[in-house]
Amino acid sequence: MSILSRPLSWFLAVVVWYAALLYLSSQSQLEAPVPEFMHRDKVMHLTYFALGGICLYLALRFSRPHFTHARISLFVILFCASIGALDEFRQSFTPNRSGNDLGDWIADTLGGVVACFVSPYLLPLIKKLSR
Repeated sequence: MSILSRPLSWFLAVVVWYAALLYLSSQSQLEAPVPEFMHRDKVMHLTYFALGGICLYLALRFSRPHFTHARISLFVILFCASIGALDEFRQSFTPNRSGNDLGDWIADTLGGVVACFVSPYLLPLIKKLSR
């Protein structure tokens, strides 16, 4: 079995993703490595949470192949929404950060939704690379 099809690899990716989120959201000054554009922060939230959601989706798919897409998707979306809410609350205690931004939380949750649409298309590619 390849490292790409091992559930533990994807669960570890979720842990690393979450650790990076904790680090990033604890920074008082955070400069994004992308050019300035309208709603940049919302796009970055959505993208970051979509990546975490993809890792969680794949971890669950490989560890629980009998789970339906709907069941895994529900879990991933609830995970992204919960972690997003906790992160927004936590940021409210970080100097120079606003926190409790409803728009950021919505973008985080939508990132989970995007992950659920993208992940099934990644599965065949990952299985092919695992051989």
